[in-house]
Amino acid sequence: MALALRLATHAVVTAEAGSPPLLLLDDVFSELDPVRSRALVDHLPEAQTLLTTAGPVPEERCRRARSRSSAAPWSASGKTAPMPWEPLPGSSDPEPRPLRDGLDRVVRHLGAPSVQAVTDVFGVWEEAVGAQVAAAVPKSLRDGVLKVTVDDPAWTTQLRFLEPEILGKLRTALGADAPERIELRVARS
Repeated sequence: MALALRLATHAVVTAEAGSPPLLLLDDVFSELDPVRSRALVDHLPEAQTLLTTAGPVPEERCRRARSRSSAAPWSASGKTAPMPWEPLPGSSDPEPRPLRDGLDRVVRHLGAPSVQAVTDVFGVWEEAVGAQVAAAVPKSLRDGVLKVTVDDPAWTTQLRFLEPEILGKLRTALGADAPERIELRVARS
């Protein structure tokens, strides 16, 4: 199941970014029986893939997978030749872009806030709630809900009372990326 999710995530990232990213599979064959190892190799995407393993590798299948990929720059020694960087087809930007840009597209496609929104919430939290209440720690932001952990149940009452004011300050600071509500939890001691 985990490998199926990894391959599906690779497909989503490829669709969003317009080109396939490096697929890294660390020590997968040592956990798989021979039938599943062969099935994994058969389902690898035609993209740059890095496999590490301490287990047996289904050699024949790997050779076939390598030979079916016309994009792979194999040298006569069987090692990958260096690939120069070039922009994506149809890209107007000739320079490499930060990984954050691609990740933002993927996480937004999955319904999560942008990396910058999460960073900003944590960055303005103390200013929005005040120094005393800042001991309440934001833990996650998802679907417009900011989950906050407090160490004492008394803080939940205080924060519920202040919630409209805190949300207003976060909206002012963050705009459309601000949370819509706050969910409070008391940390277990």
